[in-house]
Parts: sequence; structure tokens; C-alpha cells
Amino acid sequence: MEMNFEYSLGKRSLPEGDRQGISGAGAGYDSMRDVGGRVLRRRAPVVQEATAPQQSGSQTTTSATAAESAAQESQPVLTQAGLPRRRIKWTVSMNESIMRIFYKVTNLGRETIGYRPRLHTAFCSEYPEIKVSQQRVADQYRVIIKNNLIPQPRLNAIKQEVQLDLMQQEGSNNEIRDNGQSEQEQIESEQPGVDDSNDQDTEIFGILITEMGRAYAEFDGTNPLERPPLPKLKSSRKLAVVLCQLNKQILPEYLAHSNCIEQLHTLIYCAAVATVRTLGVKMPTQKITENSVKPITPKWEKRLERRTAEIRRDIGRLTQFTRGITTRKVRKQAMEIMQRLHHHSHQDATNINEWQCLDTLKQKLSVYTQRLKRYKASSHRKHDNALFQRSEKAFYRKLSSEPQEKSKTVPTKDQVEEFWGKQFGSTAYYNKCAGWITDEEAKSHYCNPMQYRAYTKQEIVDIDQVIPTNNYKRFILKNLQQSDKCRYGCQDSETIQHVTGGCQAFAPTDYKERHDIAAKIIHQELAYKFKLIECKLQYYKYTPQCVLENDKYKLYWDRTVLTDQYVKQNRPDIIIVDKDAQKVTLIDVAIPNNPTKKPRLPKLFCNPTAAKNLREMNRIIAADISDQTDFKDLHAMIYAGAFAVLKLNDQRPTDVTSRKGTKRQPAWERRLSKNIDNIRSDIAILTQYQKPTYSQRVKKKGDTIMRRYTSEENPTIVEVLDLLKQRLLALSQRVKRYKKSSQRRKQNILFHRNQRAFYKSVGKESDRTLQGKTSFPNTEDIRHFWSGIWSNPREHRTAHWYQQEKARTSIQAMLSWTITKDDVVKAIGRTSNWRAPGPDGVHNYWIKAFTSTHQQLAKCYSTFLERPETIPEFLTTGVTYLIPKTEQYTADPAKYRPITCLSTAYKLLTAILADKVHNHLERNNLLDEEQKGCRKGSRGCKEQLIIDEIITGSARKKKSPLFTAYIDYQKAFDSIPHSWLTEVLHLYGIENHIVKLLTYAMSKWKTRLCLNTPDSQIDAGEVSIKRGIFQGDSLSPLWFCLALRPLTSLLNSQEKGVKIAEDGTQLSHLWYMDDLKLFAEKKVTYMRCWIV
Repeated sequence: MEMNFEYSLGKRSLPEGDRQGISGAGAGYDSMRDVGGRVLRRRAPVVQEATAPQQSGSQTTTSATAAESAAQESQPVLTQAGLPRRRIKWTVSMNESIMRIFYKVTNLGRETIGYRPRLHTAFCSEYPEIKVSQQRVADQYRVIIKNNLIPQPRLNAIKQEVQLDLMQQEGSNNEIRDNGQSEQEQIESEQPGVDDSNDQDTEIFGILITEMGRAYAEFDGTNPLERPPLPKLKSSRKLAVVLCQLNKQILPEYLAHSNCIEQLHTLIYCAAVATVRTLGVKMPTQKITENSVKPITPKWEKRLERRTAEIRRDIGRLTQFTRGITTRKVRKQAMEIMQRLHHHSHQDATNINEWQCLDTLKQKLSVYTQRLKRYKASSHRKHDNALFQRSEKAFYRKLSSEPQEKSKTVPTKDQVEEFWGKQFGSTAYYNKCAGWITDEEAKSHYCNPMQYRAYTKQEIVDIDQVIPTNNYKRFILKNLQQSDKCRYGCQDSETIQHVTGGCQAFAPTDYKERHDIAAKIIHQELAYKFKLIECKLQYYKYTPQCVLENDKYKLYWDRTVLTDQYVKQNRPDIIIVDKDAQKVTLIDVAIPNNPTKKPRLPKLFCNPTAAKNLREMNRIIAADISDQTDFKDLHAMIYAGAFAVLKLNDQRPTDVTSRKGTKRQPAWERRLSKNIDNIRSDIAILTQYQKPTYSQRVKKKGDTIMRRYTSEENPTIVEVLDLLKQRLLALSQRVKRYKKSSQRRKQNILFHRNQRAFYKSVGKESDRTLQGKTSFPNTEDIRHFWSGIWSNPREHRTAHWYQQEKARTSIQAMLSWTITKDDVVKAIGRTSNWRAPGPDGVHNYWIKAFTSTHQQLAKCYSTFLERPETIPEFLTTGVTYLIPKTEQYTADPAKYRPITCLSTAYKLLTAILADKVHNHLERNNLLDEEQKGCRKGSRGCKEQLIIDEIITGSARKKKSPLFTAYIDYQKAFDSIPHSWLTEVLHLYGIENHIVKLLTYAMSKWKTRLCLNTPDSQIDAGEVSIKRGIFQGDSLSPLWFCLALRPLTSLLNSQEKGVKIAEDGTQLSHLWYMDDLKLFAEKKVTYMRCWIV
């Protein structure tokens, strides 16, 4: 007989057979065998039953002969009940029946609580010949849904059939109910179900009902002051499910019978108790007192204290032994202690020095004591951190409170009651005849008595809701990093009053018409909702009436609100008066639309698809433009068209204030850096490992590293260190090569996209090197410095030379003209495509590309000439970027150079005006030869250098004296008065419409100061330009040179200078914008020119 032993070592027999399962991937492969030991291959046909009866997992002894094996193979597999085991084959019709029954018993999947018994009963009634368990039917339903055994169209058809059957059944039930159904049956039939398909939620619902009944029976009628306190609960999904079921199903039934505040309080408390018990949280049975709280000592503290006590006991016994107490008991204990301390040594116990043992024990005592202190400090830190996360208030209270000494006496209950009884129990009176009471009553005699009104549910919900303005975030939420200024660039604080009526980006300023249209739409919807009108019209045909009224509501349109104090915003768009609720609602419509706050448009990547989209968008814009299209709408069309083309080209516009943060490290760099760090760590450990002495930790890690790099030759530590250093060098060189390659690739892409940005980035330090090493000026300093230059208006002084200049010039009047399409095309054709745009964000390229807008742009510009007051405010607003004059940032605002970016449409308009003015000046010979800074077609700087070289060369050749002076006007562009700019236009005969347009534009000039830092953008707000020229367009240089022309006339009138021709022509000075150079042959002449 062959004996087989089977042990249960981590294996368990699978159900119904001798198959055993082992954890791991592929563990069951070739593990199915018959009772004869043959392997059952997968999908192999088996003629006879090959599964053996279930065996125990414990150690058993079995005997199996060939005859017994054959007998077992001939017998079929039986169940525990002795019946042959049969496997159910689920047909398509059975699966469809399961789904049909499921939809019926769950009301189309809406009432799934406890659906399994109903599903099993209905299925067994339809298939009585099939014996199947309740769990198996529910599992088959899940298999059908998970594996898509029934196609989705067929499932939808089954669902529609069941829905029709339920509707017919509901109609018949309604008839039966009308004929005599009882009120209780009607309530039960109309009770809503719960939409929850989870069996766990069903179990929670049953527990919750039971616990709610128990809690209500336990605490109903009890004193609320004597009820146990409730613990704090943590947020979880189970808590959310419990609260949802309480609110929807359980509490409404109890609330129907509660009619006083005591019952309502009891009901809320019982619901909380039921929630706590359902979640399994411990409920305190009694109030916690100070004496009942006993802190539990941790196991490590008990172990260390026990060990410390044992060492102290041994020290005491050895101390007695060393002092000469040599009784048998003391000697025996001392010898046991010394043998225990030297159990690893080969010395005899009689040769052991007791003083050495005593010193060893004292050292151990010191070590354990220090360890206990460290562990306690670490445990306290851990408890403090946990307490800080749970409750910061309790943490700070613990820090501020001093530990109470045990010797400190605690007052008794009688003492406490006596003391506080005197404080709270004594009655205090006030003097009713005091003078201040009479004064306060006289001040408030006009106040009407307060009327009681019950709060609605919505009002209770809205009590804590506040509009999150910047003012609220800074001063209420105490966020000191948040600025309270308006987010749309205003210098006022962003309050509710500012948002509703004081902000320039909101109603009722530039966009009043748009706001009124939106308010009309809301007014008509409210009037129709409150049945104040019978039908609705198109919004452009609807005209609101001043007052609409019925029995319940009254609706006002654009009516002033009467208040006891002056309120600036006291005219809301809509007022709703609810007569029943005695409630007044004010509605004021404001649609923020600031053209200067739009996302920045990137440069368009040219490709055939983008060109096609541009042509299509041009046709779309042409179809939308009409004669009534004003400049705002036209500008919005151009921006929207550019935005759409970029979106179609898979380019994403960015926010105006967005700044690039720290770039993410590439994956290859992270991988190589990690390998380099690991190798450096291994080198450091092996360097310590080869020293004579090292710690146990270094030894363990060093052995691991040596095993990792050990080959067949068994290298030494020096060889492994050399190998690691070579690998470190190779990886470092690879990182350098990869970085150079990545930098070349990025530079190639940048050069292809933006050559200007590429050349600007070459040779400059990155922003990361500047970060943390420099300081930046704050917004107040920036605004104060530049507003002191630009925002202080000045008036020019009229001297005798003004009359001389006016009499000297004989100018033909400039002819009146209008701006045409050709002027627009000519002006936009001379501009660069992707020059930095202004605050409106539109590049010159988009105006060039959308040719359908040129004609309407010309009409809008002509309208500006006729009526300058129609110029939008954003058109005369610029953005000034402060660029540091040195390589480093500094906190001094004076060390920055302002570069102003104006709107593209404004620069196009001034370019057309500059062309017209330049032609007028050339026709009247008003452009001086000495000024080379604004003359068209001239190489100003080169010509000035050639003239200077000729004059100085002639003086050296003739050896004649030559005196020169260089004069540079400080802040010349920024300090010239506006009054003189206007006067010089009249002086030289500029057309009156141009003068009016430029004068009005000057009164609206303002700019927003920005400083781009490596991390963010500093926005210093807007500054009005009341002095100086608005730089950044084509007209500014010509206008500035025209303002300096009288000085040229005065210098030329002196007839002193350097002779440059045989006919007596003299040259006294040269101009290049505001840079002046004086020439004289004599010092006296030079001084006269200087005085002029």
C-alpha cells in the first residue's frame, strides 16, 4: 500500500476537489489533477468525472489502490446533500427574463432597496423547475450588466416594455384606489423610493431605522441638560449616506408629529445619536470628569521603566556587596548579576570585578534614562502635531496653560457654588432717569417699531453668503497678501458699492446700452413669471413699463430708491415688491467687459490651414459689418476673429497677468539625476566602509553595495569605488551633452517662431539666477514716482519770442480732409506684423489680415475727427512696462526705463494723422535741416555723424578754434506741458479737426504701470498723463520736434556759428530729437548761444 502524506503549509484545497491554490501569477497552471494524479489540461475534453471529493486541509493519511481509484472515477460527483451536482446553463431567454423581472420589481431601477428577495421569488415562479439560490440570481444580474450579455438596444426595448406595463398597472391601481382604497394603503403606495443601488446602503438603512427608534424611545421626555454629549464625527461617504437617508426618509415622518421646540430638539438629538451608533462610533455613557480620565502608559514606556527599575535594583545590590555586606543572599544575588553581565566572556565568575559591573550598570542606567527622555519628547511632539491637526484651538490652549501641581488645592463644589452664586445671583439696577437715556430716546424717536416677520428657508441659507470682493478678502478674511484694489485696474477699493456703480468697467459707463438690453430681458421674464403680462415679445421689441402691479407683486423699472441717508447708487434697474412676504428685492444688471483685460493673443503659426481659416473668417466678418457698426463692435469682431483662428490652429491664448513659473525638469534629466545621486550615495558609503571603524548601518549598506557589484573575480572595495567613479563621470558627461542638445533644439524653435526673442535671450542670464538675489520696488513707490512726473499738469509761459515766431512764420492753412480706406491700408502696410500690442491685445497682423474691416475703420476714424468725444476710453489707455536700466533689478523706481505699448487701433489712427501733418510741414518748409530725428527718408544718426566729422576735420585742417557743447534735456518727452503741445498745433496751422481730436485725446491719456519679475507681474495701477507726450506711436516724435522748433528759430536768428560754405552759410547747432549740440568759433558766441 502506498502512503501519501499531505501537509497544510499555506495551501488550501479548492471547493469540490483535490485542487489546491497557491498565491501568485500562474499558480493554477497545470495544477488541476484527477484522483489518479493525471494533469487536466485546459480546454481538454474529459470523458469521465475527474474531480475528487473535497478533502481537509489538515495533515491526513490516505491509501489509494488502483481498484479504489477506478471505483472513484466511475462514481459521479455528489453534493453535500448526496445529489448529483448540475451546472446551470443560462440561456438568452433566462437572462432577458432576469432583466425584465428586475425592472419590474425595482420600478425601472429606481427602488433597489431589498430587491433580491423579490427578484428571486419572481424568477422561481417563472422557472419553477430551476432550483437556484437568491444570491445566484442577483449575481447573474450583475454578470449580465458587467459582461454585456444582452446588447444595449435589446435592454432599452425590454425597459420600454416594462415601462408600458407599469403605466397600465398604475392606471388600474388608480381606478381601484378611487373606488375604495383606504387612506393608509394610499399613503403606502405613494411613499417614494430611494435611488440607491448599493446593497450596503440597504443594510445601513435598516440599521438606521432601528437605531432611530431606540434613540427616540430612550431620550424622549428626558431632560436635555442630562443627556450624554455627542462625539465629533469625521467626514466620510458612509456619513453622507446616513444623513441623506435621515433627511429624505426617516425625519419627515417624525417631523409630521412634532409641534414644539422641545420635541424638535429631541428629534434632532435622537437623529444625531442614531447616526453615531450606525457609524459605530462610541457614545459616552456618562459625563467625563477629571478623576475618571487616566492616561494610558505606552508599552515602550512601561518596558523602559521596568528595565530602569531592574538596573537600579541591581545597582543597589552590587553597592551593598562592594560595601562589605557579604551575607549569603547578597553574595548570591551579586554573583548572578555579574554572571548575567559577562555571560559572553570566558572568564570565571570569581575573577569578575564587581566595580566594573557596577560601572557598566550605571552606564546602562544613564543610556536608558536618556532614551526614555528622547522617546517621551518624540511622543509629545507627535501628540502635539496630531492635536494641532485636529484642533488648533486646543493645541494653543495647551501651550498657554501651566501644568497643575498635585499639591495645589482644588475648590470644593460648595465653594464654587457660593462664589459664582454671588456673581450671577445678585440683582443690578440702572438709573432710568439718567440724562443720557433721555438723549438717546430723543435721537431715535423717528424710528418705526420693528415688525416681526418669519424668515424664509432661502433667507436662512443666504445669511452667511457674502460677495467675495477684494476688500472682503483683505479686511474680513485677513488675507494680507491680497490687494483690496479693484481687479479691473481701478485705484479704488473693490467694495460692493464700487462694483455696483463706481467701477469704470461696469455699468452705467461705456456699456450702458448693453446692460439695459440684458435688464429688459430679465424684466420681461419676471413680469411673465409673476403674471403681470400675458405674452412675451422679442427682446428688441419689448419696452418695460415703469410700474406693473397685481394682487401679489409689484414690479418697478429704473426707479429711484428713497433712503434716509444719501446713497450714490440709489437707482437700480428692477425693483420687486412681494406683498405677501413683505420683501423687496433690488436687481442691478452689470456686465463686465473691459477690452484691456482680454487674454493675450499669441503669434499665429502660418500654415495652409491657418491661411484658409483667415480667409473664411474675413468673409464672416464682412457679412456681420454694417453701416451702424461702431468702433467698439468692430474692435470686438477683430479680436473675436483672431481668437477663433488661433483656436482652430490649436493655439491657446494666455491670461494678461500670467507669468511663466519654474519650468518642469524633463524626464531624462530627472532619471539621470536620480542615478547620479544613487551612485554618489554608494561612493560615500563605500568610502566609510573601507575605513577601519564604521557603524553597523554602514556595514549593512556596504555589504549590500558589494554584493550588487560583485562579479566572478570578486573585486575589492577599491575596484568597486573606481568603477562607481567612472560611471559617475560618464553620467555627468551625458547630462551635459543632453542639456546642450536640448538647449540647441529650444533655440532653433525660438528662432523659427520669434527671432527677436531669440537674440534677446542670447548672452543674458536666466530669470532663475536673478531670483532671490534682487529686490523690487513696491507698487506705492512706482506709482508715486511716475505720477509725480506725469500727473502734475504745467502751463507754458508766453514770452516775447512767441510773438516773434508767430510773426516770422507765413503758413498756408491746412486743407480739411477725411480718412479713407486707402489711408488705412497705407498706414497699416508700414507696420510690423507682430510688434507688441497694447492693452487691447490685438496685433497689427490681424488688422492687415481682416481686410473687410478697413472701410469701416476709415469711417470710425472719420467719426472721431468730427466728434472726438466718441473715442472709447480704452483707445487712449496704454501699458507702460518698466525695464531696468542695469542688468540687475533694484528697488529704486528711477532706475527703470518706461516702455509704453499703445493700442494698435490708436497707433493706426495717429500714423494716418502723422502722415497728413508731415505733408503739411514739408509743403510749408517747417521741418528744419538741423533736426534729423523725425525726417522721413533720412539717415538721421549717420547724417549727423558725417556733418560733425566734416566740421571738426575742417577745424583741425585750418587750425581754427572750435567750441562745442552737448545739451541733453532731462525727461524731455515726459515734462513738456500739454498747453504748449496744443498751442504749437495752432501756431503752425494744423487743421482744426486734428487739433480738437488730439486735445481731447490728451485729456484722456492714462497708462497702467507694470513690472515683469521672474516670478510674477507687479501691477502698480493706472496713472493719468497730464504732462509730456504719450510715446509709442508715429505722431509723438514729429509732435515733439514741432514743439522744439521755436528754439531752432531763436538759435538761427543769432547768426552765429561755424561757417560751412563759401557763401557765408553758418551752422550753429544740430538736433537729434531732444539731444542738442552747439557749435561756435568764439567763446563769446558760444556763451550767447548758451544763454539763448
